[in-house]
This record gives sequence, C-alpha cells and structure tokens, in this order.
Amino acid sequence: MLKAKDISVVIQGPVFPACGKNGEGSTARAIASTRQVLPEAEIILSTWEGADAAGLAPDRLIFSPDPGGNMRMENGQLKHFGNISRQMVSTQAGLAAVTRPYAVKLRADAELRSDAFLRIGAKYPARSNDLRLFTERLVIPTFISWSPNGPEPRLFHLSDLFFFGPTEDLRKIFSIPLPPIRCVPEEYGAEDPNHYLAKVLTKCTQEQYLHSVFVRAQRPISFLSVNETTPELRALHDLYVANNLVIGEFHQIGMHLAKFASRSRIHLSDHYTHGEWQRLYREYCDPAFAPGIDWTALVNRAVRWILPLVRLARALRPARR
Repeated sequence: MLKAKDISVVIQGPVFPACGKNGEGSTARAIASTRQVLPEAEIILSTWEGADAAGLAPDRLIFSPDPGGNMRMENGQLKHFGNISRQMVSTQAGLAAVTRPYAVKLRADAELRSDAFLRIGAKYPARSNDLRLFTERLVIPTFISWSPNGPEPRLFHLSDLFFFGPTEDLRKIFSIPLPPIRCVPEEYGAEDPNHYLAKVLTKCTQEQYLHSVFVRAQRPISFLSVNETTPELRALHDLYVANNLVIGEFHQIGMHLAKFASRSRIHLSDHYTHGEWQRLYREYCDPAFAPGIDWTALVNRAVRWILPLVRLARALRPARR
C-alpha cells in the first residue's frame, strides 16, 4: 500500500481566487484539501510568472513563462480555442521538480476529497504485453473520457483533468512535443513536425492531442479527425485504454471539481463509465475477471428514456392563463 510520503502532488495552472462555498474552485482549497488527505505528500504549485501566490503555502512554488493559448483558423480568422500548451508547460515544469516515486497531476481549481485513487489501480493487476506503455496503469476520471460506444464516438478523447501513477510514467506522457501556438498547418512544411501536430489540433480536441500523439510515438498511426474511427484504430484505442489506464468516477478517485460538479453527476451517453472500462479490462487483460453491475450505465439509460418523456409532457401541458 502506497503512503502519502511516496507521493508528490503537482497542482498546475493559473492561481484561482477563493470563490464558492468553502472556497471551492480555488487554488488555496486545492492545496488545503491535499494537505488534509495526504499530509505527508510533497505539494508543488506550478503556475505562471506574475501570478499572485501570496498566502499559499505549497512545498515548492514554480513559475513558468506563459506560452499563451492555442490559436487556429476558424472561418478564415485566427481564434483562441484552448490551452493545451499551457497545461503541458505547467505540468512538465511541476513534474520536473517532483522528488517522490509517485505523482498526482491536479488542476489548480480542483481538490482532493479522499485518497481512493491509491487503491483503484491495485484492483486490476493483469496486463497485456502488447502496447504496454507505462510501468503501471495511470488513473484518470471518467468525466471527459468519451466512450467510442456513445452516439458521437471519439477515439483517444480521454480525460486530462487528473492523473495518478508512477512519476516516470506521468513524465513520459507529458513529454510529447508541445503543439505550435498557431495551429495552421499551411504555415509549416510537410517535413516539419509542427505540420502534423498543427493538423491534429486543427481537426481534433486537446484531449485527443495528448493521448493520440503519445500513442503515435509508440505505435505509428495517423489520426486526424475528431470522429475518425476504423477497425484498426478502434482496436488500438481499446487496448491502450484497457492496458494503460484505469478510468474511474470522481468519487472512486477521490477528486472534486466544482466547475463540473453539476455536469458530472450524470454522464448521459458520452463518457465512459467505470463498468465499461472494466469490460475492456476483461476483454484485453483478464478474461476471468467478473465486472460488477454498471449502475451508472443503468441510470444513464433510464435518463435517456425519461428526459424525452418529460419534455413531451411539458410541451403538451396546457398553458396557464
């Protein structure tokens, strides 16, 4: 069983001021909750030069130059669309300072509610020898981990909100090339690595960039569309998910993110459930494993049936005079 003293927590991103009930969504709360849950852990705050970190008390405070948000062409205009470069720069700087064998990557507006993430990975020891990219599985949330079985399949769209695993493995996935700030493929020659990276971020999501570019470094693939899927890509995606990750609900991980609290209670049909990940684990890693009842999937299915009926009932209800 891992101890808190074995873990470094990299809290990365901008410094968020106190807000909401009990400071939810603030960086001060992120640090305080980590101290409470993991009192012996090393806490590293990795943020931007010029950020107001007064009154915060991490073990280490790291300031990096802000690379800026990522831009791409939309309807003929260059527009900001995301912060994948910012996430990668602050995470890389934080992980470089880690001195413990295991690490957590936590957003600066999130908090820890328990140390459940220490135990969820240990429940699934079996591994396949094919596409075994980490020394141990990384723990990530189900939220924003899109299931390819949903109504809008998205391969490699796996959550970047939280990571836990061996420090060397977190450093490995975040060692992929930074994307160009200007994601305009035409500005780079065909032989320039930025040409492919810009094409990925022009046509895919930030989460897809992180995971697909990492997998591509280990196994040659061409993945250039948010909804692209072929039998070969789907099989590779499923093996990657089953053999290198554990996908758990927020409460199964012990994480809370006030920004998404209301949206994460019901996944509807987009995101993985932990039960769905368990079935992948059985298929690719441990045929003898017996998944439990997937209560989240059952609730999601019920909601998908009930919501249209509720909307219809409201539409048919006589207007009040």
